[in-house]
Amino acid sequence: MTISRPEPGNGPLGGIGNAAFTALSLLFILFIGVGDYFTGLEVDFTVFYTVPIALATWRLGLGGGFGIAVLCKVSQYSAKALGGQVYGDPWARFWNAALHLVFFLAIVVVFHLLKLAYRREQAFGREDLLTGLPNSRAFAETADRELRRARRTGDPVSLLYLDCDDFKAINDRYGHSAGDALLCFVGGILKVQVRETDTPARIGGDEFAVLLPGADAVATREVAERLRAALEAPATQGERGLKASMGAATFLTPPDSVDALLRAGDTLMYEAKAAGKANIRTAIYPDSRAETRNSKL
Repeated sequence: MTISRPEPGNGPLGGIGNAAFTALSLLFILFIGVGDYFTGLEVDFTVFYTVPIALATWRLGLGGGFGIAVLCKVSQYSAKALGGQVYGDPWARFWNAALHLVFFLAIVVVFHLLKLAYRREQAFGREDLLTGLPNSRAFAETADRELRRARRTGDPVSLLYLDCDDFKAINDRYGHSAGDALLCFVGGILKVQVRETDTPARIGGDEFAVLLPGADAVATREVAERLRAALEAPATQGERGLKASMGAATFLTPPDSVDALLRAGDTLMYEAKAAGKANIRTAIYPDSRAETRNSKL
């Protein structure tokens, strides 16, 4: 299962590599150091050094932030020493340097924690908290990228749209905790039964979707049959299995939008459900030889 997540906070420098970013950071520190030297001893440049420290921590992580913080302190110390700063007490020089370094390192820690919190927030915004699968927003973003890629390469793209049969009856009879457990069961099956390049997601309620880049109609049908068998397997051991209706749409030419992709899968799923549930309805688009098939237990 894959779901690509953008690296947060890179901004306009996100397109350059870490080596180039580090080189720019060093030039920035040098620029600040030169300004620190020429403005004399009465102007405190400490706040300006925090900028490359914060940026480096966000981009390069804790280790990179610590390294830049040390270099900023070296630059600041050198600028003041070359500017002729004199201390009456020789220990004051080292005391001030140590305090500035501790301040710089604190900036590193603070921005590192902020980045971790930001990433967690981003993950929560893209993940279904019950099943651990990508949510509809994350699915739409990934599907949009895959559709654009398929337009460039000419590869097919397929979608499985799955709805749990009689889910409301299970909720009403056994309670919402049983329904939640069933949804988690479906999520677990989807995680292990699809390829690493596929993207399963919970679209909402008891509906799930699986994006299968590059999969043709035969491969998509095989995945659907495998999922159906895995979902129903517990029933053979006296446990609560699950029957599901599925729509399997294969696009030889990518649809215009993610909505069109989902609409095709949703339509096929409802056709399968209308035919008696526990069915799989498949179709190929767009093709004059478009084929639809039913499979029912």
